[in-house]
Amino acid sequence: MYRAFADSPSQKSLAQVFLQNDISLYLKGTVGSGLNFRLAEAFEQHQKTVLLVCEDREKAAYHLNDLEQLLGQETVLFFPLVTVNHIKPKRQTMPTYSCVRKC
Repeated sequence: MYRAFADSPSQKSLAQVFLQNDISLYLKGTVGSGLNFRLAEAFEQHQKTVLLVCEDREKAAYHLNDLEQLLGQETVLFFPLVTVNHIKPKRQTMPTYSCVRKC
């Protein structure tokens, strides 16, 4: 189903970005599962590791579920929230990550 994006101009632009090494990419304007469909198509086409950083665990779980359904559970990894406690009583948290990797 996500292959329907393959011939769109925006997907072709994303595919060109995937050909570059060591890039950081910020995508906006996608709705619903659109981002996950586009990432899955680009990953399938180029087999490069993708690191998706989410604001919170709920959003990461949403993307994780979509990507697992599109690419398979063995391809998608989940790195949950990490809490760091220092001497100060304040808690710091790190963002939650989902990763699509080459097999």
